[in-house]
Amino acid sequence: MAGGSILPGEKERLNALYAYDILDSEPGKEFDGIVRLASQICDSPVSFISIVDLNRVWFKAKKGIADNQIDREYAFCSYTIENDTLFQVEDATTDKRFSNNKLVTGKTKIKFYAGVPIINRDGYKLGALSVLDTNPKTLSEERVLALETLAALAMKMIEARAQSHSFQNIKEVQDKILSIVSHDVRNPLASLRSVIGLWTDDLLSREEADEMLRVSAQQVDGAIDMISNLLNWAKLSAKISRDKKVINLRELLNKLYTAIAGVMTSKKNSFINNIAEDLIVEHNETLLQFVLQNLLSNAAKFTDHGSVSADASQTPGKLELVIKDTGMGMNEEIMDQLFDGKKNYPLWGTANEPGNGLGLMLIKDLLDKYKGSINVVSLPGEGTTVFITV
Repeated sequence: MAGGSILPGEKERLNALYAYDILDSEPGKEFDGIVRLASQICDSPVSFISIVDLNRVWFKAKKGIADNQIDREYAFCSYTIENDTLFQVEDATTDKRFSNNKLVTGKTKIKFYAGVPIINRDGYKLGALSVLDTNPKTLSEERVLALETLAALAMKMIEARAQSHSFQNIKEVQDKILSIVSHDVRNPLASLRSVIGLWTDDLLSREEADEMLRVSAQQVDGAIDMISNLLNWAKLSAKISRDKKVINLRELLNKLYTAIAGVMTSKKNSFINNIAEDLIVEHNETLLQFVLQNLLSNAAKFTDHGSVSADASQTPGKLELVIKDTGMGMNEEIMDQLFDGKKNYPLWGTANEPGNGLGLMLIKDLLDKYKGSINVVSLPGEGTTVFITV
């Protein structure tokens, strides 16, 4: 293998890299400016900011290179990320590590390479700022210092980009939440006030008032549940916790089911827990409870005279959960808007319970933060299946 070896801790390094969501992103003028300056300072015709993926090296910015990426096995910067400071090859044709590399023997005829690792605050090396030349040479101390300064600047820009995207996503979620809360809390309270006013003015009979108060109380209960759900989401979002507990997943599902057992019974629904009795997972218990409680609640809300089932499987580093119901299902229009923070799609359960899609949106927001995923498959009249990976 011509490139550097895969180092211990590579899984952790890649996880840190993927958190920045920088791979295959759009070009940026600021990054382009860094590579042009690196070429000028180091008097080298080729320069680039590379991001080192598992099997490839992708160029965030480049000068003098046509390709957008190369195989990692041929990349000089695979060696760079093994170092904390400058990695330099004065003449690759006489270096046994690179003398047979196609970048040296092929049309590019690379002889000189110098690269400085791009290191995040946790010490993970995401890639490198590098310069190349077809002539052998050595960088002076001043040029090395300049290259190290530019590499540090590139890391700051990657972090700033990630923060900007994070703030944008947070704003979209917040806007959606504010829209839903203002509607779903204000309306039940307004309805309750109206009923009380009509009763006070003797415009309702006792029977009419009792029925309208019953409906209003149900709406207020729904609003309270929604606010409680938002508070739980906020706690999980405020601090991303990697704390793990040993959990019997089947027992956890049975415990969470008790919260919806009354609704399930009144609607003549059955609950099928297909999770193996011996499936033990080591995970964030609070996150799993939030996700599963919301999914079970949704399934119960939109299912009548049917069933809700739960399945799970585990592979190294991955837990897959499936919650399936035989309820109302959703049409394509609703599915297209399911995770759209700019739109609202009010739904009503089989017992006229109000729904707004907030639970699924909060689940997706949390799973994005915890590097998980959610996928929903649904057909009107046939039910909904939700696939979770976390």
